[in-house]
Amino acid sequence: MSSDLLHIVRSDIRRSCSLPTGCRVLVGVSGGVDSVVLLHVLQALHYDCIAAHCNFRLRGTASARDEQFVRQMCHDMGICLVSTAFDTSSYARTHALSIEMAARQLRYEWFEQQRQALGADSIAVGHHQDDQAETLLLNLTRGTGLRGLCGMSFRRDNVVRPLLGVTRRQIADYAMQHGLSHVEDHTNRDDHFARNRMRNQVLPQLEQVNPAARRNLNRTQQHLQGYLRLVDRLMDDLRARLCTEDGQRLLISIDQLMQTADPVTVLHELLSGYGLNDSQSRQIVQAMHSQPGRQFATPMATVTIDRQHLIVTPLMAAGAMPQIDLQILPMQAPLHYPEPTAPYAFFDADKLGTGLYLRHWEAGDRFVPFGMQGSRKLSDFFIDQKISRDRKPLIWLLCTADGRIAWVVGHRTSQLFRVDTHTTRVVRVEVR
Repeated sequence: MSSDLLHIVRSDIRRSCSLPTGCRVLVGVSGGVDSVVLLHVLQALHYDCIAAHCNFRLRGTASARDEQFVRQMCHDMGICLVSTAFDTSSYARTHALSIEMAARQLRYEWFEQQRQALGADSIAVGHHQDDQAETLLLNLTRGTGLRGLCGMSFRRDNVVRPLLGVTRRQIADYAMQHGLSHVEDHTNRDDHFARNRMRNQVLPQLEQVNPAARRNLNRTQQHLQGYLRLVDRLMDDLRARLCTEDGQRLLISIDQLMQTADPVTVLHELLSGYGLNDSQSRQIVQAMHSQPGRQFATPMATVTIDRQHLIVTPLMAAGAMPQIDLQILPMQAPLHYPEPTAPYAFFDADKLGTGLYLRHWEAGDRFVPFGMQGSRKLSDFFIDQKISRDRKPLIWLLCTADGRIAWVVGHRTSQLFRVDTHTTRVVRVEVR
């Protein structure tokens, strides 16, 4: 049975994780059974493993117990360990985040720092099939589109999930057969957390309806991931057929749009990068033949119904240079962080400095996306964000006096200027 899990993981790594054989991997190890098995499996597959443990200081003596367990286990296995501790509650209050989101941000930010410092190829985490099923159900209850239903992938940027093809039961069986000790996190039984309620209450109820519910949810997710790849390719073809450029404006043929199978969905996909929401997509399609001249405003553009076209005018192209509004806030002020598409963002005022200016993208531009430490080419970031070639020249960059990119406006802020526990003054920057 344990050889079955090893075979599955080896196959998934080769097919889906893009993890070179024998490379160095930073393995997130909490001490729970998932991460312990992940570390054991990767070592068995002859990867150069370095364990990484985060103490979030949320469970008193239990957090210290988990850290000590991981230290002893790594010592016994002859595996190098790096560890850190966070004041997670304080970070969550400062950044107006839930405890879960705060811990996630802290964990992945530190993991990436360690990956770069230690020369690791990737960061491995222990998510598995049951986590996928829970994520799908959670996103369904919150309301989401196709991308939200696709869940986690085996590899995203520098993070790999080698156990995504196996179940929690298979992991537990592997641990038992190999005599692997682990620690139990009692908060996993606390149904105050939405994911725990899904795990402990909803999924068991679904399995009473169909014992194969978890497996079928994962199969559904795999189908959806395939459909998303098809949709992305289809949208590339539709964009070329429906859209033309007129200077900085984008023209969408109304007749061609109405001939598509679902005009509302197509329009939403075409303009989601401009901040167009689902409700506006429906309103525009309903008004296209009856209300010429009507305008709809999104965070990044104005959409005007013309006789033959929808005219999409980016806000930065509608007139003069956008205005930068600055508001200095005391550190204790509640900060409700916006969606990435919002026209405002928060920064550490002292890091950002004065002399800010706006400009457009230039070839060779690089910046450090929020949540990462290493810089990326802006052109690669645009590809990841599915920003079409015709829109790239219209995006504004907020730059500091020394030329560093602080904000790809409407898309992502820079890690270099983030608000952290050492921040004393926060600046709210709005581009309008």
